[in-house]
Amino acid sequence: MNGRVVVVTGGGGGIGAAIARRFLTDGDFVVIADVRPGAADDVVAEHPSRCSFTATDVSSEADMEALIRSTVERHQRIDVMCNNAAILGSSHGVRDIDLNDYHAVFSTNVVGVLLGTKFAASAMIASGGGGSIVNTASVAGLRGGVGPILYSAAKHAVVGLTRSAASELARHKIRVNAVAPGVVPTPMAAQSVTGDPTRVEEVADLLARRAPFGRASTVDDIAGVVAFLAGDDSGYMTGEVLLVDGGATMAAPKRS
Repeated sequence: MNGRVVVVTGGGGGIGAAIARRFLTDGDFVVIADVRPGAADDVVAEHPSRCSFTATDVSSEADMEALIRSTVERHQRIDVMCNNAAILGSSHGVRDIDLNDYHAVFSTNVVGVLLGTKFAASAMIASGGGGSIVNTASVAGLRGGVGPILYSAAKHAVVGLTRSAASELARHKIRVNAVAPGVVPTPMAAQSVTGDPTRVEEVADLLARRAPFGRASTVDDIAGVVAFLAGDDSGYMTGEVLLVDGGATMAAPKRS
């Protein structure tokens, strides 16, 4: 079997679908996991011999264990685990947050990454050790005021989880890194910025006017960095969190 075996959670759309497509373009075998049945039908149809879909709730330990087990049964191993699934969650301020909001966001955005790391690392070790785990963090996990408070807190947790797991798993030759996108024009970002997930183009135009590069980022920008972190060119990197925001956090915003 040529090509790596890659699992991408939240691969049914947005950044996750772009990550899946990038690995497929590179000749890998990809298992897409998403809570929405049929979400990845278009991606699977593009590469039916090398791409499959598994309906998965990343907050469920049983679902995540089954995802990794079925992948190993089909492909004999896992080489790359991309813990990408996330939700935006409540946009309430700190004074109005309900604990149900907290549990919803952290169950997907943190528990999902924890379970993906737990089961993928176990499978990698069982098959002889070695592998790459790439988590999707966020600029909101590196600074405050970028996204809703619960989303930001959860992404800060992903950064800490990434660095701690990297330290623990290094002796097994398993690398654990994260990509931290800035605001990428996706339905999730449109929901955060405008309150309407369909206003993606409007958000892209807004971001382009403020961006140092004069354009908004794309999902492919993020997928390319994930591919780098999963590949041999980053083979001596672990515990790193790569910010991919086109310099937005280092530069004064452009005036429109």
